[in-house]
Amino acid sequence: MTGMGGPSSRQSQQVAAAFNHSLWEQLFLVLLISSVATAITIAYRRQSRQRGWIVPEPSAESSARSLLRIGTASLWVIAGLLQLQPEMPLGVPMQIIAPSAAHGPGWLRHLADFIASGWIREPTTAAGIVVWLQLGLGVWLIAADRGWSSRVAGLVSAIWASAIWLVGTSMGGIFVPPVGWMFGAPGATAFYAVAGVALALPLERFESREATVRSSRGIGFVLLGFAILQAWPDQGYWSGRVGRSLGPIAEMARQMSTLTQPSAFSSVQRHVASVAASWSWTFDLAVLVGLVVSGILMLVATSRSVRIGAWIYTVLAVLDWLVIQDLGFFGGLGTDLNSMLPSALLVVTGAMALRSSAPAGPTPIRRKVSPQSEARLAMTVSSASVVVTAAVSLLLVVSLR
Repeated sequence: MTGMGGPSSRQSQQVAAAFNHSLWEQLFLVLLISSVATAITIAYRRQSRQRGWIVPEPSAESSARSLLRIGTASLWVIAGLLQLQPEMPLGVPMQIIAPSAAHGPGWLRHLADFIASGWIREPTTAAGIVVWLQLGLGVWLIAADRGWSSRVAGLVSAIWASAIWLVGTSMGGIFVPPVGWMFGAPGATAFYAVAGVALALPLERFESREATVRSSRGIGFVLLGFAILQAWPDQGYWSGRVGRSLGPIAEMARQMSTLTQPSAFSSVQRHVASVAASWSWTFDLAVLVGLVVSGILMLVATSRSVRIGAWIYTVLAVLDWLVIQDLGFFGGLGTDLNSMLPSALLVVTGAMALRSSAPAGPTPIRRKVSPQSEARLAMTVSSASVVVTAAVSLLLVVSLR
């Protein structure tokens, strides 16, 4: 991406102040939109109840889907809050989108340049829209626990995550070597997108035995693919040093230690970098064994094997998140918690779904609209209206300016 230098300190401060001011103005607009949408929805549902209209009551949500929905919603809320950092308006296009696209194919660089250029023309507006879009997605997923509104929330989540994965991170940084599971490939938003697709499935399909077995085996194949990447000699994970330079694992830890963060976390990263410089092969071997064992257990696809595999993978993922990825959000430009937690969420959800999977349940009972469903739908429409408004505004920012 050419012609896109870094911002000066004074420019950054001015944009950060404008961003803070615009967020308060946008908050008023968001509350207004939410209030109007909620009032209209409540009035419509009240009229429906008075006339005795009959609607189908959706089946109860399974614990596996509930975990996936609430977990994904929480990740979106955290991502939205991280977008409030003052460095975001100028940092996203200049320090996230541009560098990640620099190693990609030409068409991806052109697409990233188009998005980044539109963002820079209106940095505070674009950054604010992303804040509300991601917070709105989180609220929507929390509010919509069943039925068509929940499935649409999952679909919108998948679409937005896919857009970030494609343009915001240039396919999760897969064109920036070394590529590997330890460093976050294929990107956190890739897992967000998969979670959204799963939530968009009909409840009967999500809980069917056939689907859960296939998803378990699919996860197993993916984990074995990650293991192959870790074991590939050209990636350099086995080496603590390459000439006078640190190996990939030690260098990653060293870079993490330089980020703005509490001193305790910096100390941990410096220690990891020191140890990895001499014992990098131990780190890589531990990761390789964990991925292979958990992948094979997921491929077996029995309730017991998948449960054990999920435990192994979760422990491995949390350790990598702590000691290698450094929690993923320090430094002022962290946009999410990185890939380990969302990937562990998918694996654990798959294990829970397989354990409780059964043939499709009975036809949902039809009954009158309840006050609880009325309130739930009102909140769903309210949050969905914010998401739609933010998405449309973002498209206008990047394409019409």
